[in-house]
Amino acid sequence: MTTFVESVYSRCIPVSTPEANSLVVSNSMTLEMRDFFLAYLHRDPPPPRHPPEWTPPDFADVLEYCYNLSQEGRSIIPFGRYKGEFMKLRANARVECWDGDTDSFRDEGIMTFSHGKNISEQVFITVLGTIAGTGTGVLLDKCGNVWLYNPANAVDEPIPDTKLEQAAIILKTGSHMTTDTEWQVENIYEHAKIQFVESDDESDAKE
Repeated sequence: MTTFVESVYSRCIPVSTPEANSLVVSNSMTLEMRDFFLAYLHRDPPPPRHPPEWTPPDFADVLEYCYNLSQEGRSIIPFGRYKGEFMKLRANARVECWDGDTDSFRDEGIMTFSHGKNISEQVFITVLGTIAGTGTGVLLDKCGNVWLYNPANAVDEPIPDTKLEQAAIILKTGSHMTTDTEWQVENIYEHAKIQFVESDDESDAKE
């Protein structure tokens, strides 16, 4: 039986010159079927693959982007280095916060911060996810800049040497991130606030 399963699995996984008999099996399979075969054969699943250069999705496509990555088992993305340590983006479109299970830090919102005593700026953002293992959120603005932000009520601690409610651009529009990119944190703003826009589903629920 094991030999048969190995034969079917090998036919379904593309190789450099796939020879799968289309009358018997396809040259691709769903992740669920792949994991079933691997579990039966007592093998670990292959590590998720990501492009060598990561660029953010379009602002309007963030939720679909995160959903697709989740379905493909590729939500954890190499995200450069900070103080010599390799970092990873967890693209789950939210930050886990102490908010009474309301899942409040997600979707689109408006981030407000000050340049000085009398100058403030507002930026439209959406939540891409978090820096894995921390409470630091990763945001995308409508211009394509990627931000780091530390929610005041995040469950996990922010990345080292940063403050709560601190926002900073980590990746400017048109740039990309690789495994070895050394973070260049720019435009750091203190006491930044985010007001999330109420979705249509939430509005309907209240009514």
